[in-house]
Amino acid sequence: MKTINTNKSSAPPFQENNPIEWLRQNFFSTWYNTLLTIILLSIITKGITGFISWAITQAEWEVIKVNLPLLMVGRYPKDQYWRIWLIVGIISSLSGFSWGIIARNSATLFSQPVLIFLAVIPAILLLIPVTTPFKLLLIGTVILVISTAWAGKFLGIKITNIGKYISLPWFIAFLLIIWLIGGGLGLKSVPTNDWGGLMLTILMAIVSIFLSFPLGILLALGRQSKLPVIKIFSIGYIEIIRGLPLISILFMGQIMIPLFLP
Repeated sequence: MKTINTNKSSAPPFQENNPIEWLRQNFFSTWYNTLLTIILLSIITKGITGFISWAITQAEWEVIKVNLPLLMVGRYPKDQYWRIWLIVGIISSLSGFSWGIIARNSATLFSQPVLIFLAVIPAILLLIPVTTPFKLLLIGTVILVISTAWAGKFLGIKITNIGKYISLPWFIAFLLIIWLIGGGLGLKSVPTNDWGGLMLTILMAIVSIFLSFPLGILLALGRQSKLPVIKIFSIGYIEIIRGLPLISILFMGQIMIPLFLP
């Protein structure tokens, strides 16, 4: 004879709190939580109002508008700015395309909050203190990222194994970007002394990552080596770089080392 168990285990009922109840439970549950909430709200309100007052009445935004090219590209020739915008277009297209391919099977990257954030970006760009052509170019960059993301998602669904080759166009784009910045092969050469600003910072960061990654793999293998010389050198290098503050390494490279050079 079979017995049927009619007692079905069920999850506890879900209680959805309204916003007022949620605030009471999380911010005003006890007297000291209420006190902390009031103090923090006062500090945040004072900070926001002070920042808005400073931004409207005291800030000199014209300085940013005048010096923005220097901050972005340094002393790069003004008549060659089209190369920089072409590079921005290449990076934006590849970023959106890669994003679309990665998100082809995920609803999170194309969720409503992400799309709302992307829609708000152009409105924010209209408020920054730069010239109108610069604003239009930035808004066009955002539109380019979104459009290539949709194209990448569509293509990723049609070609399932396209993700295996996503790094190839990035490598080609890196070589193309170096050529566009430096010139040569039909383009006007721009000396490295004229490179600067955020452009040079990002370029140095990318090159450093590319060069340090294989070096890190070699050092990780070296510290496992059975040869004492290789093992000691690898461990010593890793521990010295990991233990020293970065500011001291930068200080040595910029100030101390030139003192010992001829």
